Amino acid sequence: MSHNNDGKKTYKMESSYSALTVEEVNDWPCLAKEDYGMTKRAAEYFGIKSKLCEKTGDKIVKTAYPSYDQQGNIDGYKIRDWTVPREHKFHILSVGNVTIGNKLFGQQQIENISPNRKKIVMVEGEGDVVSAWEAAMQYLDGTKWAGKIIPCIVGLQLGTTNAVA
Repeated sequence: MSHNNDGKKTYKMESSYSALTVEEVNDWPCLAKEDYGMTKRAAEYFGIKSKLCEKTGDKIVKTAYPSYDQQGNIDGYKIRDWTVPREHKFHILSVGNVTIGNKLFGQQQIENISPNRKKIVMVEGEGDVVSAWEAAMQYLDGTKWAGKIIPCIVGLQLGTTNAVA
């Protein structure tokens, strides 16, 4: 971060975004981001990848949410860059193809575990899906239903603005 002549904060984006590929993001690990409310269990279940700081190796600097095409292949990732504030226009970027034609976030997991599911819960975005799924899983932990019921929760990948046609 630096300051321009007006004293406003400016952020230099990494040039690696333009060169980043889906295959490279596929190799990132699935990690917990506790300060965001995401457990390792949720990251692994949804295939959410994390990039660690190259200097320290201990801080998550990017979180990548997979986007599946209608055939069930990872077509791209929506990436949240934690090194820039939410207000910055580049705090969310994509790699590969992340389009409204792709599956809802969480839909791939539902189709894999319960293809004939008749009831699902729909929330707004990826973070909401993860939070609702984790809350439901914690509620089930320690009960006779733990491991037998998997919550089916989906969300819009590109926000509610793209839901209106």
